Amino acid sequence: MKHVVAPDVKAGDWISFRSNGRIVIGEVRYIVCPNFYAEAVTDAGSVVLSSILEVRAKGE
Repeated sequence: MKHVVAPDVKAGDWISFRSNGRIVIGEVRYIVCPNFYAEAVTDAGSVVLSSILEVRAKGE
């Protein structure tokens, strides 16, 4: 697993993150940057970038 920051994640990436105690994998649709943090919006929900568990290449 690798810790990621905003510049590392872009639309089209597949990411894994924890949601309601489960690990979820989703494709990033777009990034939202409010005041102090960035959030990845995926087809499986949204997550603050600092809480992403892993970024996967397409097809991984």
